[in-house]
Amino acid sequence: MVVKVYGAVTAACPQRVLACLVEKGVEFEVVHVDLDSGEQKRPEFLIRQPFGQVPVMEDGDFRLFESRAIIRYIAAKYVDEGPNLVGRSLEERGLVDQWLEVEENNLNPLIFTVVLQLVILPRMGEKGDLALVRNCEQKLDKVFDAYEQRLSKSCYLAGDSFTLADLSHLPGIRYLVNEAGMGHLITERKNVNAWWENISNRPAWKKVMNLAS
Repeated sequence: MVVKVYGAVTAACPQRVLACLVEKGVEFEVVHVDLDSGEQKRPEFLIRQPFGQVPVMEDGDFRLFESRAIIRYIAAKYVDEGPNLVGRSLEERGLVDQWLEVEENNLNPLIFTVVLQLVILPRMGEKGDLALVRNCEQKLDKVFDAYEQRLSKSCYLAGDSFTLADLSHLPGIRYLVNEAGMGHLITERKNVNAWWENISNRPAWKKVMNLAS
């Protein structure tokens, strides 16, 4: 059965889901949603996602939204296929969940604000708030300091294996490095930089990037 993913392959949250599906070798179909025209806000899409956001996954008769919930579902359903992304022990699973929460609550909101002000608003002909960007950059410095400390003790966030904890960071940091031009936040930290070079060069992520190009 082919998993359907509603969204745009260039958008960060759908990319998180696609990376997980590719890692697991799950066959999928992307049903394009035109975000620029606001298709995700139309009544026919709101039936699938009441908040008008992407992605939405349909696995047969089962429907799920919110990208981190989706990748948890995929990684658990296909736990014996491809790399183990959920952790092999109770402790490791706890660390995976911990760093997923950190990414969602401590890192993603700051990256989203930076990308909105530096990339999205200018594309719409509006001027971004550079003071707000500088404030977010200062906060990101402190967040990545915590990552540097963690990654001095293990190759990956939840231990010695690549998991959802790492995968979930791929779309946001890519936007931060490429579109927002803030790669120095990564490169000036030895352990964070090594980790980023590692996870961003995984074949599954490269395949997603090819789909988005």
